[in-house]
Amino acid sequence: MTLRGAPVDSLLVNIGGVISYVGSEATVTNTSGRTAEVVLRTNDNNPGNGFGSFTGLLDGPAWRRIGHANGVSSMTSTADRLFALTNDGGVWSRPRSQVEVNWTLLERRADFVAIEAVNEQLYAATTGDRLLTRPVTGGSWLDIGHANRVTALAGHGELLYATTSDGKLWKRDRVPHEVNWTVMATGIDPVRELTTTSSGSIYALGRDQRLRAMGPFGTQFTDFGPVPQVVALARGLEGQLFAATVDGHLLHGRS
Repeated sequence: MTLRGAPVDSLLVNIGGVISYVGSEATVTNTSGRTAEVVLRTNDNNPGNGFGSFTGLLDGPAWRRIGHANGVSSMTSTADRLFALTNDGGVWSRPRSQVEVNWTLLERRADFVAIEAVNEQLYAATTGDRLLTRPVTGGSWLDIGHANRVTALAGHGELLYATTSDGKLWKRDRVPHEVNWTVMATGIDPVRELTTTSSGSIYALGRDQRLRAMGPFGTQFTDFGPVPQVVALARGLEGQLFAATVDGHLLHGRS
């Protein structure tokens, strides 16, 4: 194989079908953190000479800082609000905008381990293995069933999702009473946070600081790569994500 215009015996690089040679410039379509095969070959006509490949990670669009998010352990969003649970049991809210604004303390719940918002309802899993709900506008919490060993919550449409400390992903109907959970996947890596997209895909933030995703009808997560310092996720604008970091920043960016 040879590349016209490239020096003889130079090193050719093929990333996703875009071929160039080392020392030149080339544009590669951004893959939002997904993996792509990188193929290397010398620029000559000798089959097999200098040929090899490996899998590389093409970075997605950069996260952009849009405010503060101090001590956040779980986060969720509605059409116009962000909600956060903090390490000291605070439940906070702020506008779902991309500028710095203050968070408002709604209440303190030391027994909450994860929160999620779906269709103007707020949900919480507790240290006592219960699932609670109330309107996002406020009111009393209603106990609607069990939520044993839950580490993270998410929801989409008429379903709620949860990961548990034994490495399982579960789902249940989003109804205001006790109902059984159904296992969706087992043997998954420990999960810190869950969120969903508008299409129903599930994102999982691992305790190993890696982002994984599963389609709405999937049975296993696909690794999307590292997200250093991120401790919480929520649905963002235009198919992207909000993220809170361990050092107290609120970001908006890649998905």
